[in-house]
Amino acid sequence: MKANSLFNVSFVIVYTAIRVGLANMAPITDCDEVYNYWEPLHFLHHGSGMQTWEYAPQYALRTYFYLLPMSCLSQIYEFLLQTVIPNSWISILQHCLSLNLSFIVENNDYNGNNMNMNMNM
Repeated sequence: MKANSLFNVSFVIVYTAIRVGLANMAPITDCDEVYNYWEPLHFLHHGSGMQTWEYAPQYALRTYFYLLPMSCLSQIYEFLLQTVIPNSWISILQHCLSLNLSFIVENNDYNGNNMNMNMNM
């Protein structure tokens, strides 16, 4: 294994561990994250809970389209892991999924910019 690829694997592991730790320890400082995403996701997943006015049919300012894939994943998590973890941990898995997707996008962006900068020099 090349030293460069070993560094990349180590970087991914450390970066993911830091992001998981921060996602689970940091308080949610933005109420929009809770009331515009996690509460409606809970509403979709469990069929009960808060539905904010932005999602209400009479206003329809927000769509559930963004939340449907997350809801499907949480249903899959619950089905596969129902005997292994408590239901309250499903949201933690959702956080981890979101941060890993964010990392993939950030990593691809960094690699693309790095490659572009190296080609221009």
